Amino acid sequence: MRAHASPVWRLLREARADAGLTQRQLADRAATAQSAVARYEAARALPDLDTLQRLLAACGRHLELRAPPIDEQEQRQLRESLRLSPIQRAERNRRITHLAERAAAARREGRVRPLIQP
Repeated sequence: MRAHASPVWRLLREARADAGLTQRQLADRAATAQSAVARYEAARALPDLDTLQRLLAACGRHLELRAPPIDEQEQRQLRESLRLSPIQRAERNRRITHLAERAAAARREGRVRPLIQP
């Protein structure tokens, strides 16, 4: 599962707007220059993590970073998929889509029993 990804400039701009702050007010609260906030929001510069954390805190938010281990099964499936030709991948996707459509129809028609009985 992937976390929602948002560019730093958008994250910062939205946090500032939600807090009802101007760039100048945010800069004052975070002890930085308004021009730096403008550069971050315009994607002309990238703040380091400490600065980003300070800016978000000034907007009433906190920064959470995660570094979960790589899903080896997902990586294996990706490598296997890349070994296929584009035609083979398209055919596999067609078969998977067809199977998913049949499963959805069976669920709609009540032909599927729950795996766990209540």
